[in-house]
Amino acid sequence: MKYLVISDNHGDEEILNYIISNHKNDVDYIIHCGDSEMNKNNVIFQNVYNVRGNCDVEIFANDIVIENNNDKIFATHGHMYQVNFDLMNLKYKALENGANIVFYGHTHVPLVEYSKNDDLLIVNPGSISQPRIVPAIATYAIVEANNEKYIITYYDRNDNKIDSLSKVIEK
Repeated sequence: MKYLVISDNHGDEEILNYIISNHKNDVDYIIHCGDSEMNKNNVIFQNVYNVRGNCDVEIFANDIVIENNNDKIFATHGHMYQVNFDLMNLKYKALENGANIVFYGHTHVPLVEYSKNDDLLIVNPGSISQPRIVPAIATYAIVEANNEKYIITYYDRNDNKIDSLSKVIEK
């Protein structure tokens, strides 16, 4: 399975449309981890799983669980799980839901963490509009999952691969 994961575009509809248009035929799922600050009826969200961020006015679900033949994904924005401090609450919630993959946003910082003991992959795609990393690179991620490994590839706003953030994780 292949997942396009985006978060925190904060009203930047143009970049969200650009990324989704460029990848919609290459991925199985598109997941937005909140703070779109856009209308939930916007056509751009037609085939997008979306959660509510702390800056969203529209009422999206706070958390969603997406299940397919390969994975069970827990997606959330993260602010309700205090992800600015640590990932423990997020991890426990994902495990309660039986997830093997977690996607979240809120911090605007790309992150990949894998717990082999729990078989739990945690990914933050960063922010596509307001990065908080140095150097300031706006990011999103494509996550490929199969029985042997996870391939997490980060991209910038111009679809350039960011090798320094991308990872391959053997299960």
